[in-house]
Amino acid sequence: MEIEIKKVSFNPRIDTHSFAANLVIDGIKAGNVVSNHLGTQYYPLNEKGQALIEKAEKYCAKLPAKSIVVDGKPQQSTQSLQTLIGDLFSAHLERLEHSKYFKKVDVVMKQNIVIGEPPKYIRTVRTKAPIDILTKTENGTDMLKATIIRDVLPTLSDNEKVVNSNIPVSILKASGLKEDQFIKQSAEYVMKQAPQKRKGNGI
Repeated sequence: MEIEIKKVSFNPRIDTHSFAANLVIDGIKAGNVVSNHLGTQYYPLNEKGQALIEKAEKYCAKLPAKSIVVDGKPQQSTQSLQTLIGDLFSAHLERLEHSKYFKKVDVVMKQNIVIGEPPKYIRTVRTKAPIDILTKTENGTDMLKATIIRDVLPTLSDNEKVVNSNIPVSILKASGLKEDQFIKQSAEYVMKQAPQKRKGNGI
């Protein structure tokens, strides 16, 4: 079963926990979702939507319990369609944060080696010329590698990565960076970190 929320509407300046969205089940709009301080409610669009929602409720009830921490103590929480909708909204917010982060990276990486801990922060090491120009010649590539070796590698903390998508992997590796010290493609990273739907084998 595939459960999604689409056309999500919310105002983060007012309340990041309240939102409205379409509830889509197996590719069909089944109803509307409204979530606020009173909880998450969903309303079927029609009889077919009601049937899909009932099927989704049964599916979610059979999902494995989630491990959560309450007051510092681990607990098991049963899942429901409401909790799954909440998880989908959290994933939506995370995707927006990563998208915003990498848009900023795309702007500054033209003449900077960009270092950061997505999606928290970035810091930069400026290069002597635009990176796209440096990577086109052997001298430019050597200059870029020297900058990484001199100014980037010694300053990288355990959680930081080089997040440029305009530096070939071969140059990053030749500079001494390990696989876990750089991100190959920002778009891949965004999609990996924030899945937008829940799939299953049915009930």
